[in-house]
Amino acid sequence: MRRILVAALVFTLAACGQSDARAYPDNDGPSSLEEALREFALTAPPCDTPDIRYAVVEGLPRGSSLYLRFSAPPSCVDGFVAAPAGQRSQAVSKGSALPFHQSTVDKFGWSFDPVRDYQTYAIAPDSQTLFKIAVDTSASPQVVYLYGTRA
Repeated sequence: MRRILVAALVFTLAACGQSDARAYPDNDGPSSLEEALREFALTAPPCDTPDIRYAVVEGLPRGSSLYLRFSAPPSCVDGFVAAPAGQRSQAVSKGSALPFHQSTVDKFGWSFDPVRDYQTYAIAPDSQTLFKIAVDTSASPQVVYLYGTRA
């Protein structure tokens, strides 16, 4: 009986395209984190990130969107943020002024303290791709939130 339940669960996940437990339920893009990162020309964080979550949302007017969240030590976060080449800006923003739509925050369960400072980045590796990143540097380990768009 247990084998039948496991087989049914595996079949259901495969049929829904959700074979990666790290994917948010709204993922309708690649079926693995590695494929999603490759699609956006990103490299994985250079450390173990057991709580990493992602979703790729396809078919938006501006193309595909990538949502990514993980926690890691500062050296790993620094390596991840430094990896994408391209034009970049950096700032400090309050949680109430981060570059994420409230619907995104709600959909993925992201939460931000409105008075806390977050390190923010905007990185444009090319004219078709933009990453907006917020890092909670006061958390231990630090928490990274990424929203990427690609036309």
